[in-house]
Amino acid sequence: MTERERLRSRGGYYLMNLNHEKAIEEYNRLLEQYPETEKKPTAYFKIGRSYEELKNRKKALEYFQRLKSEFPNSVEYQQAKDKIERWQKE
Repeated sequence: MTERERLRSRGGYYLMNLNHEKAIEEYNRLLEQYPETEKKPTAYFKIGRSYEELKNRKKALEYFQRLKSEFPNSVEYQQAKDKIERWQKE
């Protein structure tokens, strides 16, 4: 297993175990160490979801907006799109 796969796996592990702070750390570490990773949309989405679970909509929206600007055709953006639109109206 490569370091990139390890970071992604650990992020997923923490997310599944509802340790959102650690999940955010691992996914951010993945993005820092591998900025061109093909998993960037997934990392953005999972970081956004973790912030949402932590009741930090501002930070969640920041990552969902990154999906919109960088990966508008991604599945992850389609999943986040409704949240973005709903939250911007509030």
